[in-house]
Amino acid sequence: MNKNKVFVPGEIIAVEEEFVAGKNTFEEHGYVKAAGFGIAEFDNVNKEVSITCKNISNLTENDIVFGKVMLVKDAVVVIEIIKSEEDRVLTVKKGQIPIKLVSNNYVTNLKKLFKIGDILKARVVSANDLAVDLTTQGEGYGVTIAYCSQCRHEMKKSDDKLVCFNCGSIEERKWFEDKDIRKENDRFDSRRTNDFNRGPRNDFNRDTRNNFNRDSRNDFNREPRNNFSREPRNNFNNDSRNNFNNRKFNDDFKTRDFRGE
Repeated sequence: MNKNKVFVPGEIIAVEEEFVAGKNTFEEHGYVKAAGFGIAEFDNVNKEVSITCKNISNLTENDIVFGKVMLVKDAVVVIEIIKSEEDRVLTVKKGQIPIKLVSNNYVTNLKKLFKIGDILKARVVSANDLAVDLTTQGEGYGVTIAYCSQCRHEMKKSDDKLVCFNCGSIEERKWFEDKDIRKENDRFDSRRTNDFNRGPRNDFNRDTRNNFNRDSRNDFNREPRNNFSREPRNNFNNDSRNNFNNRKFNDDFKTRDFRGE
């Protein structure tokens, strides 16, 4: 029998022929059953079994837990919670670490910082009956035991990297002993991004576009069109018509016979 097994109320621990009921246990229908959550303790001298009850409660904010990495996605790390720092019986076994709660510095690739099977220490940010949100921000939180992604042997810390002495692989982790202090120039400042997106583009769109729409369009619509519409048309109507009439008069004058008059 597994000595570390946690029994739940009503679960059979032993038969009456082998042990009698002790603390936090009771006898029913020839069996010794648990009266609370906890680990069974067997007294082979007195042939008695009892339950050492554990603290059973939901995780709350700022609780410290230890877990095993089960899945690493692009934006979240899925954790199987193994135990809490207070060694309480957990009602929820699944947790997750969003990418924004991994480190105080900017993180782009979670698969470099966590590998499946790694053991880590994290702090609870929020918890409910379905899932637990965790964070590894700050010193003291992160991977405590790392396994090589090539040969699965346990890796050892050397300087800023983790080294596998079995295959020689060198890998990176969000190690719990590393100082996790925000670096000013570690990422592209969002304020500069906003200035880039808003300032120059808006200046171009507003000022240049307005200048083009107002000045250029007005110049095109008003001056050239007006000059073309008024002056050339007037010149054509006045000068050309007068020239046409004068030429016709001259032709008639030349062909006219004055000798008969």
